[in-house]
Amino acid sequence: MHIRYDNFSYAILILTLSFLIFATWFWIYKIKPYLINLKIKKQLQQHSEWRRLEETEQFLIQLYKKTNPYQTSRKECKRMAIKSNEFVYGEISWLSFFTILDKVNPQPYETFYDLGCGSGKAVFTAALFFDLSKACGVELLPALHTLANEQIDKAKSLIKLFDTDFYKSYTKRITQIQFLNENFIDTKLSDADIVFINATCLKPETWQTVINKLLQLQSGSRVIVNTKRIEHEKFTLIHQAKELMSWGMSTISIYKVT
Repeated sequence: MHIRYDNFSYAILILTLSFLIFATWFWIYKIKPYLINLKIKKQLQQHSEWRRLEETEQFLIQLYKKTNPYQTSRKECKRMAIKSNEFVYGEISWLSFFTILDKVNPQPYETFYDLGCGSGKAVFTAALFFDLSKACGVELLPALHTLANEQIDKAKSLIKLFDTDFYKSYTKRITQIQFLNENFIDTKLSDADIVFINATCLKPETWQTVINKLLQLQSGSRVIVNTKRIEHEKFTLIHQAKELMSWGMSTISIYKVT
């Protein structure tokens, strides 16, 4: 039996399918993350320093307003003829990443590294929400590295614009931010205490190379991994949960180096 569609019926079918695809996308990438973020905010309102957390989030939102790291990443990959899925761009969510970092209890004398930092959002989050000795991002794509460094200058300008004691307190923390334009496989991590890596799109062989690199970390260091896991006796899993990222919920694993 053959079913025949006239042009009108075919158009309705296409429109219906398009709507369902769009509705699914909108729910996954817009509505659901929005609702989860509201839940995180509600929980953090009980935090003793909620006012500071809220002000810091607003500063970060203003800092990255009118930037488009996704487009920058796509253009740079095209310019450099990079087709590997390992360079698919993704980012953290401000308050969600704060809650993740809070679980590793960053200390004033410690150093934070983001391996594959993109436009630097995770680095700024670590540096402004916590008192650290250094917050360092490592990014291979030159255009993203440039964008991250531009955010340092923009942050300094925003501090002058707001001109309040609260925002002036960011001045020192911003001077402790550093971005390196290199392959994180080659980055020296001898001073790293907290390392974050979005490993979602890394190939198995690349991920094993990263693990070998992380073996150089000193005892007591913590490693935050997105999606993948570390299977090695030197790393003890201390926390694992679904957390909000720019593309939706993702499994975050936190390890402590023994």
